[in-house]
Amino acid sequence: MIRDLHPHTRPQRTENPEQVDEAARKLGYEPQDWPVGKIARGLATLFLILGLITVAAAPLVRRLGPDWQTSSALAAARDFKVPGPRLESRPGLDRAILEARRRQALDHAPKPIDAAMREVAARGWDQPKP
Repeated sequence: MIRDLHPHTRPQRTENPEQVDEAARKLGYEPQDWPVGKIARGLATLFLILGLITVAAAPLVRRLGPDWQTSSALAAARDFKVPGPRLESRPGLDRAILEARRRQALDHAPKPIDAAMREVAARGWDQPKP
């Protein structure tokens, strides 16, 4: 409820406070407040018009836009499939293949690894090579 103004207070929403009827004072607002109903109808109309424009413009954009179906670059990009990572489906076999390759590389060295290991074991680790 709106209280009566102090005698020295200047009214803020109307020049003549006597114009505000008693029913408006009981509801807690003055008739000069924003008309909420009109604002809501205006916003609803605005969104309706924007929706109609969007619906009307969609076929035009589709018709006047480029023909994406004939683009070879787009078709190639669509058909391109990135291969997935190579996963170890047989980890034991993969490990054996890896070790066999390493063993073959070591066996074909200037001196086979087994002969080098026997030589180091015979002379000792800390002894220099003669």
